[in-house]
Amino acid sequence: MWLLLSLLVYYYYRKWTSLSEFDLLLERLHGRVRINRNQKMDRV
Repeated sequence: MWLLLSLLVYYYYRKWTSLSEFDLLLERLHGRVRINRNQKMDRV
């Protein structure tokens, strides 16, 4: 069971990183965290 789960996670990680979707996801998450902390969305 754990082997299958780890393979599934690895598969989607590789898929997202090859499509640059992982970077977009992290960028959006980072922006939301900054908004929740009452900071500007963009780092200067």
